Amino acid sequence: MQTETLSATISGADHLVVHAVWNPDGLSVRFADGCQCFAPATDVLKGLQSLPTRVQIDSKGPLGVTLYFGKQKEFYPWDWLRYYGDPLHRAKAAAHIGKAKAHIGERVRLARKSAGLTQQDLALGSGVSRATIARIEADQGGVTLATLTRIAAALGGRFVDVF
Repeated sequence: MQTETLSATISGADHLVVHAVWNPDGLSVRFADGCQCFAPATDVLKGLQSLPTRVQIDSKGPLGVTLYFGKQKEFYPWDWLRYYGDPLHRAKAAAHIGKAKAHIGERVRLARKSAGLTQQDLALGSGVSRATIARIEADQGGVTLATLTRIAAALGGRFVDVF
């Protein structure tokens, strides 16, 4: 079973990235100089069909973070991650995440209706309870990326394509 939060830490000031954490919202990275960066899950998971199962800090060769998705792996270079620590980008990212979270229920409802499914149909196809789907569609919060990924798969697509 996959955990919701994965982390990796590497010690020593000679490493560029010293801590990385994956959670349902995205990838948090702390650099040796103290800069903290957060890359939203929607950016990290573009084109991928599953959630990460492991996170690793790469300190030799290309510097950055590798996320493992079962047998597949994706490398995120340090400069791509550092971009998310830029103060101007952080403000834009916070607004984007807030907007995305505020409308996720509406997107789930529209995608479900577009597929011609009832809440019960979607519940059966995704393995998520009908009550949970109703709560998500009502924007009552507390939804995880893992749940949304299961719902997207039941709707015939990937999270980034459906929502």
